Amino acid sequence: MRTRFPIPLLVLAALLTLQALPGANSAGAARRQKAPPPLTYPRVEWRSTQYDNGKLQTEWQVLLKSPEESARNGIFRRYHPNGRLALLGSYRDNEPAGVWSWMDDRGNLLRQARQREDYEDEIKGEETRSPLSIFRTPAGIATAEGQMKADAPHGHWVFYFPNGAPKAEGNFLTGTADGEWNYYHPNGQIDRQMRFVLGVPNGDYRGAYPDGQERERGRFDQGVRAGVWRSWHPNGELKDEGEYAQDRKVGEWRTWSADGKLVRRTLYRDGTLAAELPLPQPVPVKEPVIPDENRLPIPPHLFDENGGKIPRYDEDALQAPPPPLRGKRAPKPAPLSQWENADRADGQQ
Repeated sequence: MRTRFPIPLLVLAALLTLQALPGANSAGAARRQKAPPPLTYPRVEWRSTQYDNGKLQTEWQVLLKSPEESARNGIFRRYHPNGRLALLGSYRDNEPAGVWSWMDDRGNLLRQARQREDYEDEIKGEETRSPLSIFRTPAGIATAEGQMKADAPHGHWVFYFPNGAPKAEGNFLTGTADGEWNYYHPNGQIDRQMRFVLGVPNGDYRGAYPDGQERERGRFDQGVRAGVWRSWHPNGELKDEGEYAQDRKVGEWRTWSADGKLVRRTLYRDGTLAAELPLPQPVPVKEPVIPDENRLPIPPHLFDENGGKIPRYDEDALQAPPPPLRGKRAPKPAPLSQWENADRADGQQ
């Protein structure tokens, strides 16, 4: 006698069997997984840069108005290598706004300023003076000299190579680079020039080779690269050229070889390589022909009164039939006169 099971139990057993099959759960999860929502504009994103060891260096908010248009808008923070806050400020449509504060790596407030349209209102800042301090190697060779504020460099400082030539010089504000800084090659030529705002690169940047030939030029905006950047080969030929926006490559970038030949064109979108662009094709140059006294020169094409092209007097045109007259009938030959017919008859006899 067979045992009959209720219909609901059979359905439940079938479902359990299907779930036990390999891949059944993953397939069901894939069906249940929702597609990511589409990107909407305008929207706000956080951008950041890191030190070489991976620690956070700078972070800021960006307002994305469209896939192609963005602006720095909102909070801006800069950190010391030890993780303490170095700079706190804000932007509105790519312009500094509100009160900005600068701190040293121990958290002490160095300076505060309220950002106006084209200047700063100083809220807090100070200058102190102390006797000149000189640091030397065990052999007595000076490596750096300047003023100290407590145990931190303050004011103008100069650093030296072992041979006594200047290596770098610029200003500190309680241990933090501030203002113009120059770096030198051992031969005394400028290696690079840049400006700091309380430890943050800001403004024009220039690099050069030991012989003085320019190596790189660009601009920093509160620690991140912005605008057009260019680099050159040691022989002075342009090497790279392109634009940065919020420290990311955008638009077309071009690369040249040391002999001035364009070798690469690339297209970047928000720091990501989007496409390799084609290189322009060279214009073919017709090889000159040795003059030949037995060959007539080839003049340019001429046209008759009906617009027809008159063949040129070259070897091909000499064999070509004359062009037909356009829009007019060819004239009939004139009838021969009687004496012409008589002359022709005499000649045939």
